[in-house]
Amino acid sequence: MLSFSLIKKLLGRGGDKASSQKSSKAYDEGLRNSNENRPKDNDNTGGRKLTTNLQENEAILKQIFSNCFDFVIRDINIANNPAYKAKVMYLDNMIPQEILEDNVINTLTSSPAQGSPEPSNLEYTMSLLGIGFDNTYEDVNKVSEAITEGSVVILINGASTALVASMMNPPSRAIGEPEAEKTSRGPRESFIENLSVNVTLIRKKIKSVNLKTEMYKLGVETKTSVVICYMENLTDKEILQELKRRLDDIKIDMVLDANYILEHIQDQPLSIIPTIFQTEKPDVVAGKLLEGKIAVMVDGSPIALTLPATFSELMISSDDYYQGAIVVSIIRMARYFAFMVSLTLPALYVSLITFHSELLPARLVTTVVRSRATVPFNAMVESILMMVTFNILQEADIRIPKSMGQAVSVVGALVLGQAAVSAGIVSAPMVIIAAFAGISGLAIPELEMQRALIHMRILVLIAAGFLGLVGTTCAVLIIFIYLISQRSFGVPFMAPFCPVDFKAMVDTIVRAPIWMMKHKPYFTKWKEKVNRQEGKKPKGED
Repeated sequence: MLSFSLIKKLLGRGGDKASSQKSSKAYDEGLRNSNENRPKDNDNTGGRKLTTNLQENEAILKQIFSNCFDFVIRDINIANNPAYKAKVMYLDNMIPQEILEDNVINTLTSSPAQGSPEPSNLEYTMSLLGIGFDNTYEDVNKVSEAITEGSVVILINGASTALVASMMNPPSRAIGEPEAEKTSRGPRESFIENLSVNVTLIRKKIKSVNLKTEMYKLGVETKTSVVICYMENLTDKEILQELKRRLDDIKIDMVLDANYILEHIQDQPLSIIPTIFQTEKPDVVAGKLLEGKIAVMVDGSPIALTLPATFSELMISSDDYYQGAIVVSIIRMARYFAFMVSLTLPALYVSLITFHSELLPARLVTTVVRSRATVPFNAMVESILMMVTFNILQEADIRIPKSMGQAVSVVGALVLGQAAVSAGIVSAPMVIIAAFAGISGLAIPELEMQRALIHMRILVLIAAGFLGLVGTTCAVLIIFIYLISQRSFGVPFMAPFCPVDFKAMVDTIVRAPIWMMKHKPYFTKWKEKVNRQEGKKPKGED
């Protein structure tokens, strides 16, 4: 639906009979073509059409919006003439009242300019409001849907067509700094819950006619607007068509957040690994679009999805492109090291203490044995207990009010750790190991990858508790085989490491200077079968 345009009052248009007939004929033809090109409705109104009786049309819409206190109907006389009655319908508080009064009510009720068409002609009203044929509806289903989306609907007596002017301006928060993706350099603006604003933020970054935006309406009840953004000259057409097919397959009642879409379109619906990237930063989305990737944005969600995604992409922070290449390369290598430390450190500790203590220095073994003398649990249970406690504190830090967050996270960790060691529930070395592993996991930039790392860490730990270093090695190998087997819209998740592509490694573990990097869509070379297997669809899809 087009946005509400400026008022276009007609001055000095011809009013002779021949001109009027020609104009009326052109109007009828345009309206017919507009209606033929619209998609069919699937709502429970049964495809009812408006009639030429204004009272009947009002009764139909009153019935649809029964028990809706914010549904407003205003009676007006077009051109201030009682012979030309009309109804203005909208949902209160979704329409700016000043704009409604100035651009709709006052415009329609003012006396016509000399030489203007007859006010009884529907084209007269359309010309005043600047409404084209794409904003006229004959179907009750479309009219009611337009009202729920925040548009103003004008019904005119004697006309079976409703005029729709989009004037929605719902309350929304201002553009602020990202909450989850903290940055020390670079842009500090983030997406908000307004889809139009989010698309504008992308347009501000990429001023190109190749940037395409296509809208979908998903959710039987919510009819949520979903936009896919892509660069027409860079995006792989096969991946784009597969995304559209998966979106068309979504048949659910509501879409309230981007995660509703994510769980329906990812290759492995039950995978613990995030194969679709999530971000709240416009500059990150713009960069990925220029790499040939596709973004999906949902109205009401400050999160954008980008696809396909790879493991190396989840290890990159937006700050990496706003600092020198050497500094960033060192930081990235530290991230990969932190990933391995977080994954294996508790398991290695348990393996060495339980099965391979001869590999440790004698003094260290003596210290550990003394600290564990009063601990009632074995090393594996002790380690799991500490990791669960660390994750609970981390989750509590997210949920509690900001004014109390620092006190709970810092004081709570110190008090609980000291009390647990003093009571002999856990040993001091285990507190150090669990804390260092947990903090290392926080070095991963992507939140979903941090959470996936927690699950993988526990799996490796359990294997170490039963089989020692052999179990640790086998568990790590199984995890890497699992990562290699993952696909994101046909693109191997571990590319460019597997399959190996040295040219694409200039922006993975290390980052080459920007002048050396060519932002080509390398992932199209790694692409395999794009179509998702039927057995891997989320339940509920047709």
